[in-house]
Amino acid sequence: MAGKPKPMSQVKQILRLYHQGKGIKTIARSLSVSKNTVKDYIQKSKASNLLLEVLLALEDPVLEGKLNPGNPAYKDERYDRLKPQLDYFSKELKKTGVNRQVLWDEYKAGNPDPYSYAQFCWILRTKLRQAFRFHCASDFGSNCATSLRDFGSFCATLKDRAITLSPKNRRYGKYT
Repeated sequence: MAGKPKPMSQVKQILRLYHQGKGIKTIARSLSVSKNTVKDYIQKSKASNLLLEVLLALEDPVLEGKLNPGNPAYKDERYDRLKPQLDYFSKELKKTGVNRQVLWDEYKAGNPDPYSYAQFCWILRTKLRQAFRFHCASDFGSNCATSLRDFGSFCATLKDRAITLSPKNRRYGKYT
C-alpha cells in the first residue's frame, strides 16, 4: 500500500545493507520493497544527521520518530496560533446557530494567514474526535454507550418514520 511506513526492523535492515555497500536495487530485491522505498529511507537517515550506528542502536519507536516525524500540519506556525482557540471553538460549536462556517469566519478575521476552510474543518474535527475518545475512556464508556444506544434508536425511529410516512415508498416498496 502506498505511503504506508515500513516496520522499523525492515528499515534497520535497509540501513545495514546499505552500510555494507549493497546497491539500492539489490537491497530492494532482497527485502521485497521498491527501489524508491529504499532510496527514501536512505535519504531520511542522511537528513537526520546521525551516524548509522546511532540510528541502528535506537529503539524502534524512537527511530520511527526520527525518520517519520509526523504530520507537517502540526509544525506550521498557523497551527500554533489556532491550537489555543480550539477549545473555544468546540464549545461555541455546541451553541444554537453556530456552525463551522461562522467559526471559520471569526478565525479568518483574526489571523493574517489563516488556514483554508477545509483545513480548518479537518483540524477542528480531529480535535472533537480526540475530545470524544478521551471522554469515553475517562468514563469507561458508560455515558458513551448510553448516548450511542440512544442515537441508534433515534436513527431507527427516523428510518421507520421515513418508510411509513412516505406514500411513494409504500407505493413502490422502496426503503430509504
